[in-house]
Amino acid sequence: MEELFREPSHQIKRIPFRPLPYISDFVVEKFPLLLQDVREGKMDAELFAEICTTVIQRLWDKNSHLHLSHDNFAKILLHPTIRGVALLDLKIMEMGIVHSGVMPSKLLTQLIDEFSYAAELPPMLTYEEIVLVNPSRDWRTFTFGSIGHTERDFYLAHARSEEHMEQAINALKESIRLLLFHDSKRHYQIKGLIDRTAVQLSELVGYIGKMRTTMSGEHFTIFRQYLNSHPIRGVVSPVFLQPGKMIPETHYTYSKENKMVGLKGPSATF
Repeated sequence: MEELFREPSHQIKRIPFRPLPYISDFVVEKFPLLLQDVREGKMDAELFAEICTTVIQRLWDKNSHLHLSHDNFAKILLHPTIRGVALLDLKIMEMGIVHSGVMPSKLLTQLIDEFSYAAELPPMLTYEEIVLVNPSRDWRTFTFGSIGHTERDFYLAHARSEEHMEQAINALKESIRLLLFHDSKRHYQIKGLIDRTAVQLSELVGYIGKMRTTMSGEHFTIFRQYLNSHPIRGVVSPVFLQPGKMIPETHYTYSKENKMVGLKGPSATF
């Protein structure tokens, strides 16, 4: 089992995955520091939102050397992996802004809507994005330092749990298939598959246990606020009440020229 929720003895080296020029760098390197300033009252939330807006606008300013051409934008939009991380960057930015008590810019909401529509995802941060899409070697977090490390490990613990759950399900399905086809003579193989299922479930429970017993509750309280339901898009979504405990229903909205258009559907969001 991977060692989590302990201060690393050395700085973890990132392998950059930055699909949106400047925006992705900002989300990874500067955004968590600015959010902390807002939380501690060192920066006005409106100023924080303006800084985020300026960062986004630079990509669409034809006079800027960071200008993103229509062709390059289309390439990002059409590539599932690149689009997924780009959308994660945009959604993290929006969640940080709205949970600081201010409105995101019209450009940001429209970008999220367009990327979400292309990916066939709801226009708010989902469990799959923050846990499974989030690059494991260039992670996105709302916090930094020791709190950011805890937040990163929180997402990694869920990702590892998902991996073990998938392997357990696959092993169990194969054992059931052998039984249904009356291939009982292969009982040693069936027993091996059931044993593998038990091992994978044990690993899964171990990660859940780490979140409950080893993870700092104080750190969790700080970054959890950014995983709450979206207050601007009118979202009632599943949230982490505590590690490993969720509510399974969601309603969400896309924005249209900053006016909310109500939609409803299932999602595994926070």
